[in-house]
Amino acid sequence: AVVSTQSTESSGINAEYGSAKTLDYVTAAVGRMDTFLPGMSIFPVVGNNDLPGFYEIPKSGWYLSLLALYEPLMTRDPRVTLSSDFRDTFLAGGYYSARYDTTTTIIALNTNLFSLNVPEQVLTAAHAAAQLAWFEDTLTAAAEGDRIIIIGHSPPSLNLYKLYKDHIVKENWHGVYLGVFDEVCARHQDRIVGTFWGHEHQDTFSLGTGYTTYTVPSVSPVYHSQPAYVVAQVNTRQELVDLHTYHTWLEYYSVAGQPPRYFQYQSLRQIMGTRDIEYCSLATVTKAVLDDSRGLDVYQGLTDRAYQNNRAMQLSPQMFYCFASNLRASEFVDCAEHFGYNRTTFRILADT
Repeated sequence: AVVSTQSTESSGINAEYGSAKTLDYVTAAVGRMDTFLPGMSIFPVVGNNDLPGFYEIPKSGWYLSLLALYEPLMTRDPRVTLSSDFRDTFLAGGYYSARYDTTTTIIALNTNLFSLNVPEQVLTAAHAAAQLAWFEDTLTAAAEGDRIIIIGHSPPSLNLYKLYKDHIVKENWHGVYLGVFDEVCARHQDRIVGTFWGHEHQDTFSLGTGYTTYTVPSVSPVYHSQPAYVVAQVNTRQELVDLHTYHTWLEYYSVAGQPPRYFQYQSLRQIMGTRDIEYCSLATVTKAVLDDSRGLDVYQGLTDRAYQNNRAMQLSPQMFYCFASNLRASEFVDCAEHFGYNRTTFRILADT
């Protein structure tokens, strides 16, 4: 199965051309998914570029159009069972859950409802609150023994691109929703395989309360990065063992007039030097970035991801540690100040 955490459509189409053109492009992109990934179930999320306008929260008619495109992608594998409330939740707010084989539940959130870029209006807040209530109910109701995969577009972590580019410490989500999400995940951490996100076109992670947010790269070369995708490796107990990134060199193949080939980079487990990449392992090595040569080797491995031309890890080891260890802007700035950074050099964008 494939989970798609990036917007189905390219950046800027909805803002420049409006809803009709956006839907045309989404339709074309879904057609390409169908062609290049035949027979595989694909679980998309609603990204900010899939909205009818720039961070414009749609009404149910828009979700109905997306549903007609997305649902056939999800059900191509006979092992997939959509939840009984699938259509209701998708039409209400663009979120859903599905069962894959007999042991895995996939929960897809519409993070646009949480986004700091969307004004917190009464109607949007009601939809966001309903989604969070449904989220915990779905986690609680999942069959005993099921492992949970959570996917969405904009991650609950800080906006890494703005941080290393402009020293802007921006929370991607409104603080109240981030707080509830973090608490819910903490209560169910033993059942969560991982949480996977897109939006930032970066290959990185942050640590929540007992769980990890994995932000994966994009096949679109925005922010000067090479097209890339990630393959998750799980063991027979449905535990997350590793993430393998594959990337291409777009300029070379474009000049050569050849179809792009994808190459495997070092996996996250290889870079981190751990037996697995679950929360405890990543937390231990992230702390080691500050303490010993092994940790600095890990930091160097994350820095040298050459397929990210504007590499996110243009941060110092201390700032990387603060980013990876804190989801809230205020906590990041406190952490940076602890290492001698002047908090006035950071501009904070958060509503808490």
